[in-house]
Amino acid sequence: MPTDLRTLAVDVLDQVVAELSAGDPSENGALLARAAEDWPGYRKAVESVLGAPTWTGPWGAADFPEPPRPSY
Repeated sequence: MPTDLRTLAVDVLDQVVAELSAGDPSENGALLARAAEDWPGYRKAVESVLGAPTWTGPWGAADFPEPPRPSY
């Protein structure tokens, strides 16, 4: 898959996350509810470009996948 499609998918998600921000802490509940509602659509869009995740788990897990090459 061309790198430019991957970059576009990441850029779109970055923009979406930036648009979903609270002005003050009192808006956090509504923001989290909106994110939970919208997330499945964003994930489906990204998976259509990048494919389904091959691993899920926490960042610090012992079995966290290693990149295919250094500085990847």
